[in-house]
Amino acid sequence: MTNYTTLQQLMNSFRQGLFFNLSNSEWKLPNGIARLLEVDETGCCWFLFHVNAEQAVNYDQEFPARIRLYEKGRDCYVEANGKGVILTDPEDWAACSKISYGMAQALRYHGLIVRFRIQHATVTETGRSSRRNFLQKIMDEINVWASGRSIAEKVYPASVLSH
Repeated sequence: MTNYTTLQQLMNSFRQGLFFNLSNSEWKLPNGIARLLEVDETGCCWFLFHVNAEQAVNYDQEFPARIRLYEKGRDCYVEANGKGVILTDPEDWAACSKISYGMAQALRYHGLIVRFRIQHATVTETGRSSRRNFLQKIMDEINVWASGRSIAEKVYPASVLSH
């Protein structure tokens, strides 16, 4: 797995992610691919959705959500659970350093910003089992049975995002 000193740096290395709205509401932001703008030091991910801003007034403004940051060819992916908040006020956007004045002007007509606060994140190494010998694979399976979690997973609570 590529070495990053913090979970924040690892997550910022991704460009986009799958966003899942876990709300049971009838009017909710649909699941889909969103552009990752930034992961800040407070444990928030800022996403840009290409959705008509006029539709956003009908959506729930706060909702439980899950994200998956994955890119083909990478040696890991990140999954996180938390709470999403739709931000429609340009003053709220100022907290994200990646939203420029020009981008904020365009967002008034097209696009939607969602701030996702991480409650729990898991980094999973891909291709790990192909690099393990037979005995290591058996020990990995015993570990999965005993702990209920794969050896290739590293779990982070939100409090360690920037540590």
